[in-house]
Amino acid sequence: KHGRGLLGWLMSPSSGFYLAHPEEPSVYITGDSILTETILEAIDRLKPDLLIVPAGSANMGIGGNILFSVDELVTLVQHAPKDVLFNHLESLDHCPTTRAGLRERMQREGLSERVWIPEDGEEISFTMEKTTPHIAPQTKAQTRPGFQKWFTSRFMAV
Repeated sequence: KHGRGLLGWLMSPSSGFYLAHPEEPSVYITGDSILTETILEAIDRLKPDLLIVPAGSANMGIGGNILFSVDELVTLVQHAPKDVLFNHLESLDHCPTTRAGLRERMQREGLSERVWIPEDGEEISFTMEKTTPHIAPQTKAQTRPGFQKWFTSRFMAV
């Protein structure tokens, strides 16, 4: 879900991706979203070795955040079975969360050992071991963009 209220409705559903290879650690990319029960359920079900999460706390000025708030990021890291990599930081003027602020908060919460907050252009190499068998994703009813996607594509595109 890419926001709350009318703004969230206009931005319509968001997509996450689960990547798993039999001989490699699994990765769950949440996509641009806010924290929802669906994401927490996916983490519980899939138990990814690495979670990749947009952390800029983007806000359009109305309707609240359209990306995870810092409090939601703390909850997400506490919920994740393994490491979390934050991206989408300091990339746009509507992303107020800074790397320094996020590092400080994760340190204060005792979570800094499990999070990665890369600098722009930084390359990170993960040397993780796959410790649990991969879970086959379960599909639910497909969420399809509806009127809101049509409306925003025609009237809100720049």
